Amino acid sequence: MTKNTSLARDLNSLVRGFNNEISDFQQIFNSGNKQLIIAKADGLTRIPGYLNEKEHTAGRTTSLGEATLKSLYLKMNVSDYTKWFKAINQLLENTELCCKTDTTDYLDNSAMVKFLEKLISIGTFDDPCDIDELSSIINKLNHNKTYKKYDADFVGFVTSSILTKTWDVKVFRDTLDAILTLYEFSPSSPLVEVTKKLNGEIHAHATLLDGYCLFR
Repeated sequence: MTKNTSLARDLNSLVRGFNNEISDFQQIFNSGNKQLIIAKADGLTRIPGYLNEKEHTAGRTTSLGEATLKSLYLKMNVSDYTKWFKAINQLLENTELCCKTDTTDYLDNSAMVKFLEKLISIGTFDDPCDIDELSSIINKLNHNKTYKKYDADFVGFVTSSILTKTWDVKVFRDTLDAILTLYEFSPSSPLVEVTKKLNGEIHAHATLLDGYCLFR
């Protein structure tokens, strides 16, 4: 992916923004301010949802607002989430581009296979049948069959669901990393790791908030 495109700039912005939010949480966590830790942890768990299509569909009521972001101690603006949503959506609508035709007889599907295997390993699925369908696509690609438009539509839908419906910060981070890897995109700043320990702290403190599940 060419790094001087608006798409690349927006993806770099997303990675920097996420990294900054994680760094900010760690600083707040080290401060020991329980109230701020809980609010920031809650905010982090909402980031995936703010990239969901329902937050960016004209005419729909949205929970994404500047006042809300401020109350959650999230640093980025509504306009940032809008451009990030568009960038991710553009990638997920074009996964057919990631299956390379090297010759008329051989399709290089290895990157897509690794991506789908990664999705299965990190994903939380609303419908267990989605795993079977992804496995079926993997099997087809391993047998050098063409990645069809309907396969791409399904993969885009499932990936979007995993990325934007989760409350788990590590699932979000790892899914985003898998998408960027699929497109062979190396951010200007590496996507920060979210360890199991850090993810556990985020989850544990977010769930201390009164009414944590009400908006989910």
